[in-house]
Amino acid sequence: MDEQLTPEEQREADRLAAERKWETLTLMDNFIFQKTMQSNPDLCRELCEKILRRKIHHITFPETEKTVQMRRDSKGVRLDVYLMDDIDHAIVLEMQTANREFLPKRIRYYQSLVDLDLLERGVDYENLNNATIAFICAFDPFGKGLPVYTFRNVCAEDAKLELGDGITKMFLNIKAKKKKKGKKGEKTETVENKELQPFFDYLCGRPTEDDFIKRLDAAVQKVKSNERWRLDYVMYDLEMRDRERAAAKVAAELAEDNTLVSAIRNLMQTTKWSLQQAMDALRITPAKQQQ
Repeated sequence: MDEQLTPEEQREADRLAAERKWETLTLMDNFIFQKTMQSNPDLCRELCEKILRRKIHHITFPETEKTVQMRRDSKGVRLDVYLMDDIDHAIVLEMQTANREFLPKRIRYYQSLVDLDLLERGVDYENLNNATIAFICAFDPFGKGLPVYTFRNVCAEDAKLELGDGITKMFLNIKAKKKKKGKKGEKTETVENKELQPFFDYLCGRPTEDDFIKRLDAAVQKVKSNERWRLDYVMYDLEMRDRERAAAKVAAELAEDNTLVSAIRNLMQTTKWSLQQAMDALRITPAKQQQ
């Protein structure tokens, strides 16, 4: 919190900042993506068709907001879009705007959570639904310039032999580019995926006349005009800001404590004083000494 602001002033400043942030949000934001897909199942179905490259007749959302975790003390994940199609194929769509480390292990964890959720609904492991988890990335996750990276488990000795576990992991690279050598040296050009390119263009802010994108953009604008969802987002953003400040405060206190511990140890080593003498010499308060 700013030292110049009272708690009430800080709260108001945070609220105004959240309001301004809402105005700039696009479909790349997890909140907007989730609300747009869940409130427009036909658009969501069409997008899944483009990603999976097969016809889907209808989809259902098991829950409007799906949070899954292994145990009460384990890391839970709130899935952006989690649905089932007409052949009971589980599909998870996730926006990934930050190029986090260990993205492959992140998608592995998502897979385990989806499997857990399916098993909790009474499915025997031999009858686990097939599932596809697709990360829509605002970056190239593997640096190969491909618009889509699709992974399935195959035999290391025979790449034609698939494990058949029913899991597909996909990474969509909305900024796909490849390098092509010409007479004047190396050039970079966009790699196009005919089905997904208009969607990629839209996410990158490039103009497109695609009919699906026009309908998608209209749905996004409708979400952003929804007053209840705007308030939900502002409250969520305020909570995140409070958490960030609390975390920063704890980090600062830990850093201060580590500095004090080092000073105490150095003083004890150089003067041969006791722990109490060293703390008294450093004028550490009784409460801090007890801590």
